[in-house]
This record gives sequence, C-alpha cells and structure tokens, in this order.
Amino acid sequence: MAIINLDSLELRHYRLIKAVIENQTVSAAARKLFLSQSAASRQLSDIEFTAGTPLFTRLNRKMVPTSMGLHLNKLANDLHVKIETAERVVNEMLSGVGGEICFGSFCLHSYGWLSEFFQQMKRSYPQFSFRHCNVNDTDINLIDAKVDFIISSLPIEDVRYTFKQLFVDELVVVLSSEHPLASKSYLLPEDISEEQIIYYFTESSQTYRYYLLRLIADFKRQFIQAPHPAAAIAMVKTQLGITFMPRWAMDTYGKGLVGVPISPDGFQMAWNVMYLATEVLSFQVILDELGQFTRSYFG
Repeated sequence: MAIINLDSLELRHYRLIKAVIENQTVSAAARKLFLSQSAASRQLSDIEFTAGTPLFTRLNRKMVPTSMGLHLNKLANDLHVKIETAERVVNEMLSGVGGEICFGSFCLHSYGWLSEFFQQMKRSYPQFSFRHCNVNDTDINLIDAKVDFIISSLPIEDVRYTFKQLFVDELVVVLSSEHPLASKSYLLPEDISEEQIIYYFTESSQTYRYYLLRLIADFKRQFIQAPHPAAAIAMVKTQLGITFMPRWAMDTYGKGLVGVPISPDGFQMAWNVMYLATEVLSFQVILDELGQFTRSYFG
C-alpha cells in the first residue's frame, strides 16, 4: 500500500480544493482565486499526484468530490476557520482593541492581584481574553510567544526586553505577632540566627529563589520547605519558624502576622512588567491599564 505524505501540500492547494467544491468547476474556482484555468488545472493535478488518488470525478460537467476530496476539503475548511480567527486576533492585537493576552510571573503571590486585574479588564474590555501562563525560562517564554507579559523583580539585563516599573515594595521577615522578635523595628542576620526558616520557593517562583538565597547564603540555620506560601504562613502563625515575603503579599494572609524590615534600610524590591520591545505598540492599552491598576492596588 502506498503511503501518502501530505506535507508538500500548501495552503494554496487547500484553497483550490475548497474553491472547486464550492463552485463545482475548475474554471469557476480559478476565477474566484484569480488564477488562469490552466494554472488551476495544473495545481489540481499536482495535488492528486501527491494524494495518490483522484480528488474529483466529472459528472455532467461538474466536479464531484471523491471521499479523499471530501476529507481534504474538511481539512481545508478547518484551516480556513483557523486562519480567519488568527487574522482577527492579530488585527485586534495590532490595533490595541482586543486579543488573547497571556501573563506569567516569577512571583507566586502575583497571581492573586493579577486575577483581580483580569476581572477588571474583562469588565472594561470584553474583547480581550486573559489567562495565566507558567513561566520557567524568560527567553523561551517571551521569544516563542508563549507569554506576552512577565511580572518580575529580578535584575535581568537584555536589550530585547522592555521593562515598565509597576510598584516598589520591600521584602520583610514574616513572624507570628506573638513571636518575641515581632516588636523589633528591624532585624539583623544575627537576630534570626537561631530561628527555623521556612521557605516555599519552587521553579515557578524564581523571585524568592534569587532573593532568599542571597539573604541566607552566609548563615547556618535550620531550614524547612513548605509546599506553598499558604502552608508557610500557617507554620509561621503557630511559631514553627519564620519566613520572608513582600509586605503586600503578607498582608493578604490576614491577622496574626508581623512583617519586620531586614536591616535598618530595609530590603527594597522594584516590581516590573517585562515584554518584548517589539510588542509595545500592540499592547499599549494593556500596559496603561496595568500601570493604573497597580498604582491603585499597592498605593
């Protein structure tokens, strides 16, 4: 049995199959596609040679599709719908009035306020659709167009990316409000040298992997890993240890916690949205709304 390989078929071939079925003759299909009849006939012969079987039979001067012709026509229709959808989305994105927008973050906590931003945007711009995306590698995610925006406070230097600062916060030591150190105005490394440190960073929370490793690299303490931030907070509230978080993230977990600055000057973190420099015109409305939202949300 011959093995049919359709990889050599091009979009123009599928368009021709679709046009012949819709118009019932090669000449009418050629006119619709702005081809000469001879060019259309040659293309059809090439398609049938590749398929290894006739796609049409002639009946009363009309082209009637065979089962293979009907199968390829279904594929042609599917491609037509997908191309139309892609063209609409691309045009909406280029005009800044709609499209699917994918956000990722190197900070686990950011997905909370991002969800609120999505809800606000859906009310104001129903033509946009928003979704969260996992991010692991900046280059792969942004350049391969898997993600449109990434929330990050990491010091990344790359001319391909544009950064827009959203807000500034500080990383604090998070303790139970009943902890003996909770009343201090700030903490030094020696103050927590005997404390058990609870960490929760994973591959998807690169922000804390970067900052916390800088903080704890030079000190020998007891460490315990929590499966996620909420678990770490539960352990802190029962005084099983301490952890580190941005102050705004700590505030989302309610009462019973105190955030104490790290050193007299604190440990500042600037949060940015990063994206490919070539995308700024496509998503300007999103960037403007995101900036306004974060100014309001974080004060």
